[in-house]
Amino acid sequence: MLEVTNARQTTGSHQWLQQEPSSLFDVRERPMLPRDQGLDSPPYLQTILHEGGLHTAELSVVNASAALDYATFTCTAQNSLGLDTFDIHLVSISRPDPPTGLSVLSKSHNSVTLAWNQGFNGGLEQTFQIRYTSAETLSYLYADVYPAQAMSFTITGLRAQTAYNFSVGALNTLGSSDYTDVLNVITS
Repeated sequence: MLEVTNARQTTGSHQWLQQEPSSLFDVRERPMLPRDQGLDSPPYLQTILHEGGLHTAELSVVNASAALDYATFTCTAQNSLGLDTFDIHLVSISRPDPPTGLSVLSKSHNSVTLAWNQGFNGGLEQTFQIRYTSAETLSYLYADVYPAQAMSFTITGLRAQTAYNFSVGALNTLGSSDYTDVLNVITS
């Protein structure tokens, strides 16, 4: 249950905004909001309570679904004294998304330094693994990135003037992401 309380003034409003997908929840006007499942099991139950000068707006996510309710909810409270917002993240854990933006920071005759941006970690700590190969290699070689959360790493022990194909993937306790698209690099 997500809750906001306004104790300063007897008049005001509260709104809930679900950022993914974009929907505005106005707790003053809509006590129940259906999801695509229809009205039989509405997932969002909203209530507003007035007790003296205290106002409490609640948004309950009933039978939360990792696939449908995976979002950030923003509560906006407004009265004559001003406006305030608060974000609440409803998340589920999953395997990580693939990294993005794989690039070469530097290269030499026997090494290549790669960098990338992390994708969503699936709600868990993630690590990275570099996969690479050359025309002379019969199978992929793998390098676990250390420190574990680093987003750049140097592969050493490469051959001079050799073409290599690099990609990077992310791992957490629930599994691994797909690898990035291949980045072709020729050592000096």
